[in-house]
Amino acid sequence: MKAEIKQHEIQLDPHHPDPNQAQTAWLFLCHIPGIEHIDVLSSTQLVVHYHLSVVTLEEIEIQLIEHGYQLNNLLQHRVRRAIYHYTDETERANIFSQDILSKTTREVFINQYQQDDHACRDKRDKYWRNYS
Repeated sequence: MKAEIKQHEIQLDPHHPDPNQAQTAWLFLCHIPGIEHIDVLSSTQLVVHYHLSVVTLEEIEIQLIEHGYQLNNLLQHRVRRAIYHYTDETERANIFSQDILSKTTREVFINQYQQDDHACRDKRDKYWRNYS
């Protein structure tokens, strides 16, 4: 499986009581598995670099929300996050499906053949099989 590292910007709510919300979020996110690197751009903005095979942006944002951080909910940020969530989910599904697609068709048929019951498959009674 290929290690896919993604980077996305997280906008935090500027009206949050914590004036340096991005720095405290950075301290929290450093301990989440799959996060490679975090850049704090301003008091409400950070860029997260993460391994897509381990964690998605949506999972990171859910962790932030559950721990009291507020994301910026302007329409443009919600639309951007929805697109990022969709692309993360699709790319992650494609990464994991490559393992399944890597089998050749021959291997799939051989595996299926080995699992099948190879007893007599003729549905007719035994005495009728002799007259065919």
